[in-house]
Amino acid sequence: MLLAENDPQVRQLMAMVLEGEGLNVLSVASGSEALAVSRRWSGQINLLVTDVVMGEAENGFALADQLRRERPGIAVLVVSSTRDSEQLAEQRGLAFLAKPFTPAALLKRVRCEMEIALAAT
Repeated sequence: MLLAENDPQVRQLMAMVLEGEGLNVLSVASGSEALAVSRRWSGQINLLVTDVVMGEAENGFALADQLRRERPGIAVLVVSSTRDSEQLAEQRGLAFLAKPFTPAALLKRVRCEMEIALAAT
């Protein structure tokens, strides 16, 4: 799984929760970093978990679009505290999780998206 979140505390907490459940997490701070890691990673990446707003004019939707072109079949879970993001995610066929969320809610949503991604392969 590839986790793109610009807030270091949120990223660290999310990675800790996901890794605590035995998931392999490639954790990055930006969209450009996510693309670089994805391009170098020879293994499969089933799921991208990305924040919508990542600073420096980077946007999780653009990242998702690019990764879906480069890695067809990758599932995407968008997280955001902005209300408009949920509607935009739905329009693009992306899963959405509103911030703030609990660790249990994150795990539930990630498991669901991972199952869908694995079933599609």
